[in-house]
Amino acid sequence: MSPIDPLQARTTDDRDDRGRGSARALAVLFGLCALAAAALAGFAAAAVFDQFRVMSINSVFGNWDTTIPVAVRGLGLPVGILATMGFLALYGKWNRRGAARDVLSPAVAPFTIVLLGLTIGTWIATTMWTEPDAVGVAVDPTFSQHAPWDAGAWILYTAKWWLPGLLTLFTVVSVGGRLAARRRFAARTS
Repeated sequence: MSPIDPLQARTTDDRDDRGRGSARALAVLFGLCALAAAALAGFAAAAVFDQFRVMSINSVFGNWDTTIPVAVRGLGLPVGILATMGFLALYGKWNRRGAARDVLSPAVAPFTIVLLGLTIGTWIATTMWTEPDAVGVAVDPTFSQHAPWDAGAWILYTAKWWLPGLLTLFTVVSVGGRLAARRRFAARTS
């Protein structure tokens, strides 16, 4: 048994790294990697959403193929989620060590990084979404019994605009909240 308290040793190690450029550089690196992994997860999730969207807006006999490959949809989501979690853990470790002062909350910045990554991935994926056979109508090329879209199909069709827009709004609110909380924290500590 060691006479050194592990909690005290870890705290001492964290203090030794506080404010160092290498710790901050690693925090930035892992933050960017987490952003890219979250963008991959957002891209893959939007690609899966497109598959369900296409099945809803086109008829049974219409085109159900999406332009985003199955491998991206199948592997991108789990790889993106796991990589995001791993990079965020490393980001949190080095962000805490590289901070020259006490940070506000470790959960705020990672949430903003994930939201930004999901927004970027979704924006990119929606530009690649499959167009319907005809807007407003599920075309039936076999029996010529075309069915007009219901409200759900219209909502799914317009998702290429409102889904990335909603994520952008959430990201802007998150960044704004983070900046406001930082200002309040700085005002209290000064």
